[in-house]
Amino acid sequence: MKILDLGCGDAKEKGAVGIDYRPCQAVDIVHDLNIYPWPLENNFFDLVVCKHVIEHLNDVIKAMEEIHRILKKGGIVKIYTPHMSNIMSFRDPTHKWHFTCGSFDYFIEGLQKNQVSYTDISFKLVKKRLTFTNNIVGPLAKSISKLSMETYEKHFCRMFPAKELYLEMQAVK
Repeated sequence: MKILDLGCGDAKEKGAVGIDYRPCQAVDIVHDLNIYPWPLENNFFDLVVCKHVIEHLNDVIKAMEEIHRILKKGGIVKIYTPHMSNIMSFRDPTHKWHFTCGSFDYFIEGLQKNQVSYTDISFKLVKKRLTFTNNIVGPLAKSISKLSMETYEKHFCRMFPAKELYLEMQAVK
């Protein structure tokens, strides 16, 4: 399996090729992910891991197009990013974007129909979830979000902030 870890830093996914703008021991390819195209082959990777990097990039749409370009047909992207209710989403001055559960719907096949189309690429949603701290309200917030992420965000996310948004999507080509 060919795996790419975007913005890996020193915490590269096991068995992955790591790309980051800062040279360090775990980085295999030194490249600024805000410069397109990325120096990677089309239709090459089976899995792209994007852990806490997409919120730092200048252009989310272009980044998603690049991820789609380098994934094989049916390849998977796993995105981890702070949920917009997490204070850390706003505390970090290098974060340019703050994501909701619906932020990536623009790229998901079937969910695009009621939205403006910003790109021609599409993904199939495999998994979407929120993670929470293990404090006293975490399990309650998790239960609410499992019933309806929209209801959670509309009514409860300020009282019971999420920690992280996780998405797993399959490239449709």
